Amino acid sequence: MRIIYILMVAMTTTLYSCSENEATSNPEDIAQVKETFKNYAKAVINSNGKEALECLSSETIQYYGDLLELVKNADSVETDQLDLLDKMNVLIIRQEADAEVILSMDDESIIIYAVDNGIIGKESMEGKSIGEVEIKGDEAFGEFLTEGKSTPFKMRFQKENGEWKLDITSIFDIADAAFKHLIKQSEMSENDYFMMILQLSSEKTVTNNVWHPVK
Repeated sequence: MRIIYILMVAMTTTLYSCSENEATSNPEDIAQVKETFKNYAKAVINSNGKEALECLSSETIQYYGDLLELVKNADSVETDQLDLLDKMNVLIIRQEADAEVILSMDDESIIIYAVDNGIIGKESMEGKSIGEVEIKGDEAFGEFLTEGKSTPFKMRFQKENGEWKLDITSIFDIADAAFKHLIKQSEMSENDYFMMILQLSSEKTVTNNVWHPVK
């Protein structure tokens, strides 16, 4: 499943600006931020959902919990009206996971499933690392590197119970913009584009059931 990888490539054409609060540089915190990202990337590359989950912020876990409710319950009208990234994520989970698996998921197990089954694919993390880090209280912003080269956006981290956690939601606005860019380039309608992506990336037959609640 290479959807996340496609987005990461497209996102290098966009910018992300972080908070204007005064930054500090604590070497220990900086090292821990980089280690958190390194552990997350390793877990994704190794399709280890449980280890990836340990690296993620509570805000990220909450997002996936909210996403799961949409996967289970959103009808075709509500699904169609979602933001681009949310819509794509709902369609992917419905396409790839069996109904009984979806209905048994919670806000953590959906993340584990996504990593274990390549929905959050290893291609998105191969050759990726964190460069310069700005610490701002309990927030940190890390320069996102590809093969050691700088990109124009940053990853946000949140300190929770003394540990730095990666906030994947911090790049969602950029991902949404990247999707809009890709759809515009394709000259396809939004929904036709999403269906094409599903057909190209899934080993299962894609049907219109992905637009409907899971029962």
